[in-house]
Amino acid sequence: MIIVDVVLPFPIKTCFSYILPCSITPVVGVRVVVPFNSKDVTGIVIAYHQKKINNLNFKLVKCVIDYEPILNISLLNILIWLSKYYCYPIGSIFLIAFPDIFKFKNVVKINYKMYFKNNINQFNKFKINRKFLLNANILSKINTILINSSFSSWLISEINLFIKIKFYLGLFEKILKKNLQILIIVPYIKYAYKILFFLKKYLNVSISIVDTNISNEIFFDIWIKTKNGQNSILIGTKKSVFFPFLKLGLIVLFEEHNLIYKNIDQFKCNIRDVATFRAFKENIPIILDSNTPSLKTLYNVIHKKIFWINFNQTYTSLILKNKIVNLKKEKIRTYLSDSLIKEIFENIKKNFSVLLIFNPSNFVFLGLICNYCNWIPRCDICHDYYEVNKYNDVMFCRNCLIYYKKLLSCNICNFSPLTTFNFGIKKIKKNIKKIFFNIPLLFLMCLKNIKTKKLNLNIDNFYIVHSGIIITTEKVVQNYFFPNVRLIGLVDIDHYFLSFNFNNIEHFSQFYFNLINLVQKKSKFLNILIQTSIPNNENLINICGKKYFFYARNMLITRKRFLLPPWNVQVILYCQSKSFQKSFTFLKFIYTFLKKKSKKDNILLWFVGPDPVFLRSKKKYIHKLLIQCSSRIYLQKILRISLDLSKYFSIFNNIKWFVNFDVN
Repeated sequence: MIIVDVVLPFPIKTCFSYILPCSITPVVGVRVVVPFNSKDVTGIVIAYHQKKINNLNFKLVKCVIDYEPILNISLLNILIWLSKYYCYPIGSIFLIAFPDIFKFKNVVKINYKMYFKNNINQFNKFKINRKFLLNANILSKINTILINSSFSSWLISEINLFIKIKFYLGLFEKILKKNLQILIIVPYIKYAYKILFFLKKYLNVSISIVDTNISNEIFFDIWIKTKNGQNSILIGTKKSVFFPFLKLGLIVLFEEHNLIYKNIDQFKCNIRDVATFRAFKENIPIILDSNTPSLKTLYNVIHKKIFWINFNQTYTSLILKNKIVNLKKEKIRTYLSDSLIKEIFENIKKNFSVLLIFNPSNFVFLGLICNYCNWIPRCDICHDYYEVNKYNDVMFCRNCLIYYKKLLSCNICNFSPLTTFNFGIKKIKKNIKKIFFNIPLLFLMCLKNIKTKKLNLNIDNFYIVHSGIIITTEKVVQNYFFPNVRLIGLVDIDHYFLSFNFNNIEHFSQFYFNLINLVQKKSKFLNILIQTSIPNNENLINICGKKYFFYARNMLITRKRFLLPPWNVQVILYCQSKSFQKSFTFLKFIYTFLKKKSKKDNILLWFVGPDPVFLRSKKKYIHKLLIQCSSRIYLQKILRISLDLSKYFSIFNNIKWFVNFDVN
């Protein structure tokens, strides 16, 4: 009797076994309809085996939807490995990786059959639209990457744009001539259309762009064509790493340092690491492209796990024109200093646009105020207003990271009760309009509704042309280009340097040095004004006055001195429960087990926590436990053992936990 293991689309860490009828041939990677909790559910077959069973509790597979696998064996193994490595439910990983159309059984079967019936399993004939010449240096680098036809990891950084374009065109040409496919991963869809422009200009092959905004039908069409080899090049955002390929030959990851590659919801993975692992399993090269590589990547370069592509050119890193404004010596109006306001008026007179980048927390602020005397509680250390949580009876300072019990009455009049007020985006808009009453304002607080299902979409759709002041946030601004901007104001950067998260300084440096990409102009045309209350901060001075690699080198030395990542491994275990005590007890159990086990194995572990996590809800309580170790393999092993052991305690049945293995 044939037993099939089926993954169901639920946050469950195991698969389920069903009996396959004798009339159906078992195939791994197809969808099947199976009974689950008195309902019919669509799942994916990940394995099958023959067994003699006496247990009649096994249920039958009701029907098989697909005639051929919807994903290949290599991708299937990668998804299973990701579930084990990140301790994440395999059903949830399949939900993330698959198109939405695969989650339902009512697929248009006529079109689906047609895809597999007309599956030629051949690539389009490769042609060149326009010839390009490559010098000996570029050809040598390309041959070095492809000489072994096996896995290798490469870093491209500080390369002239003209040389970089020629390098990629030459590399892609050699890959395509071997009838292999190419995966290009970009952090934002705006870069996909920029890359498409150059590729269409020189290469005559089938190229597809995939993004989360496209319709399910188009996503499904690209998925099948890529699997059948009808797409030679696929350009997409982070989830494109899960696409099936007939013959994948190369992976290119642009801006490998970008934070958008980290953390898909509670699936705490880094797409850079997933792409590297996929290249390893496919036995192909991967190229990491960034002018500001992450410290982890530079660490791997030092230890020769990644090879640096050096063209021996006289390329100089950017030192951007900037001005630091000390907020302690300036008059502030709606987060804007007088110096910044003056610079804005001067640029507007020259018909240049101004880009103001706020911290999102500036637009969400709940404070306390006395209705009688208008007194507002302030922090005794930084003199900023206390913020209050809507659901908890505490007030806290976001800068100093301290909190107190919420005050019930005014400290001045000692009688009037304090009420909550919202100093949010509406009030900021109103106050900024008062300052710049005759200047056009554009508040870009969320992504514009750009649908990539439109056939006429191109790179022009991602340019924001405005003749006044553009006000936006750090996350939103990176999705667009601003060609008419000559002044960028960083309104609030102190949270990067006053945070307990040591990675925040690295993130700011990468964001700062990549500001030039927003305007698509040379650095001499761009001025950056930075507002801060810590102008003498050593890290800030090094970032603003030196080159990126000078800062990165110093940070690697500092982290090595204090045994911080990437020289050591840190993992954060989160626990969520409706009971405050249960979530804390669970992490305390893990902490105790790991401490005793590591002591027995003579391995040093370093812990922080368990500590509560601030959450804007009173229905859920989340705690976290940070664990540091010098060995990633050992830490993963004992952590997996402890989590498996916790399943045998009934007290932990109603809690949820997830692990962040990529803290750095």
